[in-house]
Amino acid sequence: MYSVSRLARRFCATLAASPAAIVGEAADAISTRKTAKKHRSVYKKLSNIGSRGGKMEETLNKLNMEGIPIVKHDLVRYAKDLRKNRLPQRALEVFEWMEKKEIAFTGSDHAIRLDLIAKTKGLEAAENYFNTLDPSSKNRSSYGSLLNCYCVERDEDKAKSHFDEMVNLNLVTNSLPFNNLMAMYLRLGQPEKYQHWLLK
Repeated sequence: MYSVSRLARRFCATLAASPAAIVGEAADAISTRKTAKKHRSVYKKLSNIGSRGGKMEETLNKLNMEGIPIVKHDLVRYAKDLRKNRLPQRALEVFEWMEKKEIAFTGSDHAIRLDLIAKTKGLEAAENYFNTLDPSSKNRSSYGSLLNCYCVERDEDKAKSHFDEMVNLNLVTNSLPFNNLMAMYLRLGQPEKYQHWLLK
């Protein structure tokens, strides 16, 4: 075992050998705290919009004018947090603002937005959004999101047809689509149909 004095000497040697690294770590920690504080502050404003009667677009524009930098990564994070806290309309409005600012969406972004559209405007609106996507954006994420929408709405025929299309396009690469279908049949009270379909 190390003695206390030996450990102290080793610690002091480490300090002497890499002061820049230690300063860098301290700076990173301060930066992380500042980022987290900014996120909490902005998120609070966005989540309280409904109670204050304001609008998402006005709020985000005002933050920009006040010199508060809001990059795409932050916006997607705010939208995810709003969705997580059952504020899908607010989350959708973040994506709508991003679109007006011509911020490019990834397939994952489209998947989140599609889910929010289904929650706020209904399944048909989500289908319409999916159908207007560029072919390059119709990937595993967006296809999987629409499948989940069908399963949540218990639309068995569309869910099965969409799943088959995903299989044909080699987009079923993990267990999530199967889990969505199983959850749908459990909601329908027909778990045996899932087993029968799986064994076909």
